[in-house]
Amino acid sequence: MFTMIGDWWRARNVERNRRELIRCEAKSTFRAALSSLAPHSDLRRWKRWADRCPPHLQELPKDIPDDVPYKGLRNFWYPVMPAKDLRENQLQSSRLLGEDLVVFRDEAGSPRALSDVCPHRLTRLSQGWVNLHSPGTVSCPYHGWTFDGTGQCVAALAEGPDSPLPRKTRTRAYPALERHHVIWAYMGGPDKVPDLDDNIPHVAQAMSGSWPWFIHWDWDCNYLNSIDNNADAAHACFAHARCSQFLDQARYGKHYGLELECGGLEVGMETTGPDHRGSHYASGWDMHVPGYIYFAPHPPIWPAGAIFWSVPIDEGKVRVFTCAPFHGEFKDRARAWIMQSVHWRKWGLPNNIYHCNIGPDRAMVMGQGALSDWRREHLSQTDVAVIKFRQMLKKAWQVERLQAAEIEPRAQRMRAEETLTEA
Repeated sequence: MFTMIGDWWRARNVERNRRELIRCEAKSTFRAALSSLAPHSDLRRWKRWADRCPPHLQELPKDIPDDVPYKGLRNFWYPVMPAKDLRENQLQSSRLLGEDLVVFRDEAGSPRALSDVCPHRLTRLSQGWVNLHSPGTVSCPYHGWTFDGTGQCVAALAEGPDSPLPRKTRTRAYPALERHHVIWAYMGGPDKVPDLDDNIPHVAQAMSGSWPWFIHWDWDCNYLNSIDNNADAAHACFAHARCSQFLDQARYGKHYGLELECGGLEVGMETTGPDHRGSHYASGWDMHVPGYIYFAPHPPIWPAGAIFWSVPIDEGKVRVFTCAPFHGEFKDRARAWIMQSVHWRKWGLPNNIYHCNIGPDRAMVMGQGALSDWRREHLSQTDVAVIKFRQMLKKAWQVERLQAAEIEPRAQRMRAEETLTEA
C-alpha cells in the first residue's frame, strides 16, 4: 500500500512539474507558497542538499588557469559589516579575500582594520582588548603587545616600558572607513587608495538611504560561482519557478549583456515573440566589477534601489551581502519594510527570495564545486552575459597583476632600506 502511495505521489509531482515548467500554466503566489511548505518541495529538497553538500564538491579544481581571479580582486572597496554592528569599545573579527581582520573604532570613532594576527606568536588580536593601553589601540590577549590604528606596535606590555620592540614591530593595516551605513575595507596597496564613490558605481544611490536594511548569507563556494549565477537570467524560470518574485517566467528569449558607460554590464533577456511562454522575464540589472549587482529603484520592494554583493571571504566561501535603504515618510518606510520582510526574511513567505537563495541558488552554485571549472563547460547563447562579465573580471585581474609586478620591486627596496636604517 505504501509503495502504491509513493508511486502515485511521484507521478503527481512529474505531472505538476510538466504543467508548471513546460506548459507554464500560471499559478498564484498563494498556491506557490503552499506547495513550498511540502516536505519534498523543490525549495526544501535543494536546501537539504546544500546543507549536506558532499565534501568532494568543496575542493578547488587542480591547475586553475592564471587568468582566473579566483582569489578575488584587491583594488576595490568591500563591505565588511553594517556600521551599527561595530560599537565603541568593541572588537569584531571578519575574513575578507582570504585574510583575517580585526575591526574596531579609534578614539575619534572612525573604523580601523588590522590583520587579526599578532606578529609575536600569531595569536588572534580579536580575542584581546580594545582601548586597554590607550584610546584607539588593540592589545593581544597572549602577551599584551599593543597596536594602534596604523598597525604600529606602541607597547609590548610583557616586555616592560623600556623595551625597544615596539618601534621595530608592525602588523598590517588596511584602509577602512564608514560611509552609507556600512564599514568598508580596502584590500589593495596603500599607495593609491581610491575614493569609495568613484571606485564603486551606484553605491551612493543604492546605500545612502535614511533607513538602511541589510541581510547576508554565506555559501560554501568561490565567489565566481555566485557572480556567474547573478549574470544568468535563464535560470529564473527553472530554479526559481516557484519563487514568489519569479512566478510565470518566460522559458526562453534573447539574452543580452550590454556594456555600460560607467564600466558595468546590463544583464537580462527579452521576449522574442508570443511563443516564449510565461508573462514575465528577468532583465534590467547592472553588474559591476569586482562582483556586485545594482537594482534600480523598484517600489515597493526596494524604493531606493538595492545592491547584492558577492564578497569573497576566501577561495571556498562567499558572502552574499545585500543592502536596500528606505527613504520618505514613515508610512512609506513602514510599507517598504513590511514588503521586504514578506519577500526577504526567513519568517516571510515560505517561497520568498530568502528561501530561494538558501535553497535553489545555493544548491546550484555549490553543486558546480568549490569553483566551477570553466574549461569543462559547454556554454550557449543564454550565457552571453556570463561570458562578458568573466572577460571583465579577467581584464581587471590582468591590470592588478601588472600593477603588482611594478610595485613589488619598489616595496622590496623600501624594506631593505628600513632594515639598514634600523641596523
